[in-house]
Amino acid sequence: MDIAGHSLDSRTASVCAIMPARARQRPRHVYDYWTEYAMPRKGLAALLVTVAVWGSTYAITRAALAEIGPFALSVLRLAIAFLALYPLAHRRGYRPRMSFQPRYLGFGLTGIAGYFGLQNLALGYTSAVSAVLIQGLIPAVTAVAAVLLLGERLRPLQWTGIALAVIGTGIVSQAQG
Repeated sequence: MDIAGHSLDSRTASVCAIMPARARQRPRHVYDYWTEYAMPRKGLAALLVTVAVWGSTYAITRAALAEIGPFALSVLRLAIAFLALYPLAHRRGYRPRMSFQPRYLGFGLTGIAGYFGLQNLALGYTSAVSAVLIQGLIPAVTAVAAVLLLGERLRPLQWTGIALAVIGTGIVSQAQG
């Protein structure tokens, strides 16, 4: 039996007979892997738009705070998001009464409204760059909180990542002056 230009003995040939054709192919180069499994253009475009929107949030919010209060801005932001997303959510079964269940109401008030309200308030006292630096520490703080409060265990590589996040934030904030 001959597969992809290689001669095979009878034992190997019998194993190959039950393997899918894709698994019998010769090893490919890393380049082939990345081109075959590359992210679709629409997915990449969606990620780039998301990064641009999130990245510009602090500067736009800082500028908007000159005209409107921090909590009013938060309400306005959430109202715009609700109006934009409601048609999509409605098609998937969302109904407004679902938002008033105690669990979801608590999550919405603390995790969304409270977070953005306090973020907007803080931006009135600091620069957008400082706010971004502080937000960059959120994953590290969350991981440490999980260790302290939930008893989770982190691997050495995760601790290294936390240390690098803290060191990087310190370096950038010192350079900022």
